[in-house]
Amino acid sequence: DVIIKEKNIFQLSVNRNNQLLLKTGGNEGLIEIKDLRQKAIDFLKASGYQIVRQNYRYLKAEIDIIARQGDILVIIEVKSRTSGFLEDISNTINPKKIKLLTMAANHFVEEMEDDVEVRFDIITVIKYADRFDIEHIENAFYHF
Repeated sequence: DVIIKEKNIFQLSVNRNNQLLLKTGGNEGLIEIKDLRQKAIDFLKASGYQIVRQNYRYLKAEIDIIARQGDILVIIEVKSRTSGFLEDISNTINPKKIKLLTMAANHFVEEMEDDVEVRFDIITVIKYADRFDIEHIENAFYHF
């Protein structure tokens, strides 16, 4: 397992089956990463977005979701959290990640051979015991 974040309250790791393993005070439970990403996709579709690609890879970069909203191509980074994980969203997307996302987005647009406006969004999916909260941040960062 690879530990993502460890605190006194819980330990979060990813196992070989791409499942998020959450351990809290001796209890543990599995949360499928793909299920959390699917929550983001369902949210986008319900909001009128057309999903173009998922898990687009270019060199060392990966774009979680590429969608269209009208004439805008939207590059979306999905962040999954549990209710006890309260890191500031600004700390989750660092300059290196922005560089990788913009590089991959540029390559995707070149492959499309289309002149489109590109926007970078972040969606957080927060898992609580009995529900999911989704936050969509449009224009989360600008690329230059």
